[in-house]
Amino acid sequence: GDGGLMATVTTDDVWIHDAADLDDYIRLDHAVAISHTPSARATRRRYAGGRTRSVTRVGVVSDLTVQAEFVTLEQEQWLESKAGRRLVLRDMRGRIVWGMIPDPSFAEMGGHLTYSTCSLKFTGLTGTAEVP
Repeated sequence: GDGGLMATVTTDDVWIHDAADLDDYIRLDHAVAISHTPSARATRRRYAGGRTRSVTRVGVVSDLTVQAEFVTLEQEQWLESKAGRRLVLRDMRGRIVWGMIPDPSFAEMGGHLTYSTCSLKFTGLTGTAEVP
């Protein structure tokens, strides 16, 4: 045989797990865009007398914005119930981010009243990991 062949699976799925119970999750199988915004770990603040200090944002490392289509009502309700809770997001690139979704937003898809589109700003609270 040709032991050098490998299979590659490409998916546009995003999985979001409740960090307290990893068996409690949803799969958004029509994620159309993910944008990643690394956060500055520190900002400079100016104080009286012209002094400046570096103020660190403890634990916040990045923000991910996920745009998904064909989100079901059950998925919408799950996401609403998890707003503000600690979650784990896994994306199609193998990235794993621990964080939270402060306020998910949804819009009904025209012509598909049983589905909506959603925009999720996922605030990462720890480092990310790439899964080989």
